[in-house]
Amino acid sequence: MMKTGRHRIFRASLALALSIMFAGFSVAETREEELQKKEAQLEKKEGELERQRVELEAAKKQLHFEENEQRVTMQLEGDVLFDSGKATLRPEAQQALEKVAVVLAQFPRGVVVIEGYTDSNGKRAANLKLSAKRALAVEDFLKKRAELPGLHLSTCGWGAMKPLASNDTEEGRQRNRRVEIVVDKTK
Repeated sequence: MMKTGRHRIFRASLALALSIMFAGFSVAETREEELQKKEAQLEKKEGELERQRVELEAAKKQLHFEENEQRVTMQLEGDVLFDSGKATLRPEAQQALEKVAVVLAQFPRGVVVIEGYTDSNGKRAANLKLSAKRALAVEDFLKKRAELPGLHLSTCGWGAMKPLASNDTEEGRQRNRRVEIVVDKTK
């Protein structure tokens, strides 16, 4: 009888030891699975960050991006954004402005001034009005972007003032028709 009692205790102890050991394996397997999931999530995030970095670099190149310690400047050709004499964004403008938004998202506390310019054709007052309306059209587009809610945007129309090139040639006039986005990083 004693043997049977000891035998039962031994069996119970062995069963308990085995269940603890298998429970340990189960916990270890669960932890390993959790680690693998977290590693996969990190790899996914790294891939997304790399994609965003590549997208940002491409946007900077296309937007004539310039940066120093105080400010960032981007320049868009007016002919890309607007039809001649108009202040309504062309459908193709959305792609360029999406790239502007990608860059602006990097400066959530930046103060942004959107400046519109025209060539010297036409009357000065009409050019000032057109350049201001174009700057407002760009501002309206950017305000609708969810990732830019805290950005302070303002506009200014310069008309034919501050030309980049001579207005004596079509090429020069084309360069002068533009919208510049300036981000002050110091405020």
